[in-house]
Amino acid sequence: MIVNGKPYITDEETIREMDRAEEARRLQEACEYFVAAERHFQKLDARSDKASNPKVNVCWWTALEEVYQREKDAQRIFVGQPATLEGNKLWARFRTMLLAGGKLVPNA
Repeated sequence: MIVNGKPYITDEETIREMDRAEEARRLQEACEYFVAAERHFQKLDARSDKASNPKVNVCWWTALEEVYQREKDAQRIFVGQPATLEGNKLWARFRTMLLAGGKLVPNA
């Protein structure tokens, strides 16, 4: 519908658009946290003393848990609930792209 020469947008449409924008922001933030946690873990994992130095070993385990939590958060936002096999396959491809430093380009 056109009102005063402009497309009329209902309140429901405005709310849906705001929800999509908020969900996109949450996913972007979760992905940034996940990638940062993964990179931190990889630095610790590359150390030769990760098993022999108790301080490094504790940091390694803590970083590993952080990666797990951050990935779980991002995956839940990406896949939604309940998770599906197709959603998880798509997450695996997206995860690979994220960790390789690629950019998400929508194609829908």
